[in-house]
Amino acid sequence: MFLATVVVLLFAGRLYCPAGSVNRVGEAPTSEVTVVTSDKLTFDNRERYALFEGNVVVVDPRIRIEADWLEIRFDEKNRPTLITARGAVRIEQRGSVATAGEAVYEVGPGRIVLKIAPRVRRGRDLLEGEQIIFWRDENKMVCGPSARLVIYPQEGGVRDMVIGE
Repeated sequence: MFLATVVVLLFAGRLYCPAGSVNRVGEAPTSEVTVVTSDKLTFDNRERYALFEGNVVVVDPRIRIEADWLEIRFDEKNRPTLITARGAVRIEQRGSVATAGEAVYEVGPGRIVLKIAPRVRRGRDLLEGEQIIFWRDENKMVCGPSARLVIYPQEGGVRDMVIGE
């Protein structure tokens, strides 16, 4: 199986692939590096996108993403503007796990939209609905329609955040 490995500095705001800088599969990435692996990579500089297909895994110091397909769109300065993941999307960050059929991250406004049976788990607590939207730099989230939140009593859990007890 062909495994494309690319170092993507998403948080630095540019695609960066100099010779010798790509980590081998299974190696731990450096502290500020984001490593994306997939079965296939298509990169088009003129159209400003990178498309990762098959067994996509994104490993970053702050987040881990798995998906069947992931596309990164860049602006004219090669800064990512839109990241879309599809098919069995799984996002792990700070003790929470989100799953969905599609996740769209708008880099500028810091908005993350989970669609197609999205669910977010934190411990035993569960949030689900038809769409879940998070804002990266704000303590803000919108879920709906058909929002469902299941919270279990535990100190420091979602119940404490929502109810404030």
